[in-house]
Amino acid sequence: MDADLQKVRTYLEQGLDRHLKRLQTLLRQPSVSVTGEGCEACARLYADLSRDAGFPEVELIGTPGYPGVWAAYDVGAPVTCVIYGMLDVRLANPTGWSVAPFSADVLELKPFGRVVVARGAHAVKGPIGVFLNAIEACKKVLGKPPVNVLMISEVDEILAHRPDLGTLTTQAVELRTHIGSVRSGRSPGPTTLTAAELRLLTFLPTHLSFREIGARLFVSPNTVKTQAISVYRKLGVSTRSDAVQAARALRLLEP
Repeated sequence: MDADLQKVRTYLEQGLDRHLKRLQTLLRQPSVSVTGEGCEACARLYADLSRDAGFPEVELIGTPGYPGVWAAYDVGAPVTCVIYGMLDVRLANPTGWSVAPFSADVLELKPFGRVVVARGAHAVKGPIGVFLNAIEACKKVLGKPPVNVLMISEVDEILAHRPDLGTLTTQAVELRTHIGSVRSGRSPGPTTLTAAELRLLTFLPTHLSFREIGARLFVSPNTVKTQAISVYRKLGVSTRSDAVQAARALRLLEP
């Protein structure tokens, strides 16, 4: 192993508790874009954590929608590493979790050993948190990262403020156009689902009755039924099983 890499690894291992705390702090902040839960707070937290990790340039990009974060570390190197990250995660189905989805608890899981379990731990917030730890380690041990680093999150909303991103702008516009064409073909469409309906949606794949779901959500069975009918209508289906299938196709639910 390269001597510098070994020094960085040793630093991370010696400060494991502190580096784990940074990762857990990011994972414990909800950021569910389909409901808007915690998205702005997560962007602000991500900016703070980037500064804490050692990025000398960090900017929270305000937009009419959710904010994005731009962070740069220019060390004068001939190579620049660009990291793109998304701050949002999908809704967490309450079933199938051994811990609360945003608890970021450390569990012993065979055959892996100690594992941080949380929504977004695998993609994308977990890798971002680990990368921030690596940036801190490089700065503390080596004085600076070996390459220039540019981190962009929620890049679609940052493009208007960073026109020098070149071809990335074109790719984002093409993606936005594609998404818009898909959405325009649906009526009334899943984008009109309310926060309450999205919370209900996570329970539809379960075997819980409307009465049991109502008890979990602290609403009456009639309210659950009314919300379910609205969900069916907006997804263009007439049954609970078809609603689940449609939601999974739209990636509103896990497969």
